[in-house]
Amino acid sequence: LTWILSELNSITSINLVMAIGLVVDYSAHVVHNFTVQDPALSRNDRTINTLSEIGPSILLGITTTFLGILPLVFAKSEVFRIFFEMFL
Repeated sequence: LTWILSELNSITSINLVMAIGLVVDYSAHVVHNFTVQDPALSRNDRTINTLSEIGPSILLGITTTFLGILPLVFAKSEVFRIFFEMFL
């Protein structure tokens, strides 16, 4: 946080919790898909299958989340600008 903001306050704390939630959500989808792959496959094959099956969806989710917060760069409110800066 120190490279973006000089202090940790309620706004940055809420944004940090939301960002961590997004990362955990994306990671949980990848892990779940890996665990439902055929156990007879090697770890590398299960990884390749997982990334080919769910990778595009995860990438699309990340892209649409970024596009959804992109208009915040033009906001005059400090809350929205901090929110955008923390998601970069």
